[in-house]
Amino acid sequence: FAAGHAVARVAGGHPEGSDPSEERADLVSTWRALISELDSRELSDEERDMLTERLSRQLAQPRTGDPSAWQALVGAAERVLGERVRLFAADAWQSGDLGARERTAARAHSLAGGDLLAIDGTVSPDAGDVALALLDGEASLEGDGPRLIRPVSVTWRTAEDGVRTWSAAFPAHQLPLHRPLTPVALGEDGAFWNVDAAFELPAYSRRDAFLYDVVDRILIVRRRRSWLLRGIIAAVRSRVRGGRSDAR
Repeated sequence: FAAGHAVARVAGGHPEGSDPSEERADLVSTWRALISELDSRELSDEERDMLTERLSRQLAQPRTGDPSAWQALVGAAERVLGERVRLFAADAWQSGDLGARERTAARAHSLAGGDLLAIDGTVSPDAGDVALALLDGEASLEGDGPRLIRPVSVTWRTAEDGVRTWSAAFPAHQLPLHRPLTPVALGEDGAFWNVDAAFELPAYSRRDAFLYDVVDRILIVRRRRSWLLRGIIAAVRSRVRGGRSDAR
């Protein structure tokens, strides 16, 4: 029952429950309860992947409260589920200033793909000097530390209320294929943190060089092969399958 309750809370994607008795519930505590239950159980690969993906996105949420509880969750999750729990969570790669993310209020509001990936967003008037990048979690896990991909250009505009708008451009050919990338903001001291995202994604296009999804306010971008190459591969596979059918 404890594991079932934790899974149901985690699946909801929110730290607060709908029941008034759960209004002060803490997502970190919920995940720690789930991890402690999983520690003594066998997980299938599908179950492990599903939990790891969701936890990594939720670890990327803005965090408050005792930092040691969050760090204990990361440590327990890595032991039970593996190091991929850090895949999308910028904070899991460093011990930075928790207030920087709140002060900066970096948010992505829209994007467009094609030969050039353009992500648009805002930061607060108090953000100071901020840079944008994409966190390549897969490469970070394979290497010795976080790998950040910088844009070729960033355009800034300041509104009358002081809110600063940015547009970061990443050429498709400079991004890795089939690897999940998530936007992060960087401070002058080298610390970086996740950029919140809550917007409607563009309609699917088979010609787009990218696939996108937003879950738990975390935007994930994946570059894919060109539509022409995908078409050629599909045609070849179709002919191969047709030849096998004729042979039978």
